[in-house]
Amino acid sequence: MITAQDAELHTPNDVDYHFAETNYFSFYIPEHHLVCSIYTVIRPSLGVSVSEIIIFNELDVDRTKVLYFDSHQHLPAPTSFLHYKLPNGLEVRCVNPPRDYRIDYVGTDDTEFHLDIRGLMDPFDIHDPAMSPLAPANRADQIAKSGFGEGYAGHFDMTVRVTGTLKLYGRSFDVDCVDTMDHSWGARTERNMSAMCWSHGHFGEDYCWHVIWSNDVFADAKNQYAVAHGYVLEKGKVYGLKSGSMVVTRAGVLPVSLDISLVDKDDRTHRVSGRVLSNHNWICYTPIEVHHTFFELKARGDTGYGVIQEIFPIDMIARRRGRAFVESLG
Repeated sequence: MITAQDAELHTPNDVDYHFAETNYFSFYIPEHHLVCSIYTVIRPSLGVSVSEIIIFNELDVDRTKVLYFDSHQHLPAPTSFLHYKLPNGLEVRCVNPPRDYRIDYVGTDDTEFHLDIRGLMDPFDIHDPAMSPLAPANRADQIAKSGFGEGYAGHFDMTVRVTGTLKLYGRSFDVDCVDTMDHSWGARTERNMSAMCWSHGHFGEDYCWHVIWSNDVFADAKNQYAVAHGYVLEKGKVYGLKSGSMVVTRAGVLPVSLDISLVDKDDRTHRVSGRVLSNHNWICYTPIEVHHTFFELKARGDTGYGVIQEIFPIDMIARRRGRAFVESLG
């Protein structure tokens, strides 16, 4: 169970350089295929933090095809997650822990945003069997089956309403969308990171879903993804997921469409299809590549929007290719 205290940092007394704590916020403006991601990573033992503000709206694997890019790898680490302000102009306040936040960012080139984040549910603790039917009771098994290993030793997701304003190179936009944020803590090594996928879809406040998928990088499309944890939020009630499948159709490596089937704790099936609108190939850690894709979704005859973040560890893929190369030499 996530409490108000879990909005704060969870730095252990014996912290080493692998330990990291993160939060992720975002918003989108569908008519422009525009997505803004706001990502903070703290390495408390090293005294440094990563802060990335990225805005994109094109469908391409070329990382340069973004609208705005402000990425810092070595900022001073804040001492609190309840209220922190970074030298790049990002300020985050948790105004009602752990559900509600205020984010202000004043960047470069006449670009800034000011957002209110309102939780539409209690945070979903992936390790709480009362919330996630797929959460083992054993702590070691919980971490092993988190979807991201020790990196998700502590983790919650939460569907939120995001309202506010964006000014992009002097042009102002209203922001009003339903989206998903998260907060994670645990050892996050930069070798052998887990392949996974973090995803969600929103059809207004009354019907939303969020899924963490395990990712078998080398499997065929029908068997690549399996549900690690997730939920459906329907009319204010949260239904943990028992199982599900996701099949992604690609043009080369780029996802272009998907079909999802989810089974909740009450054995109800939820079906979703989607087509991609925009993509940014995100490298939030040097050993991984993320297909950060924005989708238009269909479910129950309604149109919604959401993000699919497919995580591919480059060292895992290189290991397979490298061994095949060496074996080919005889």
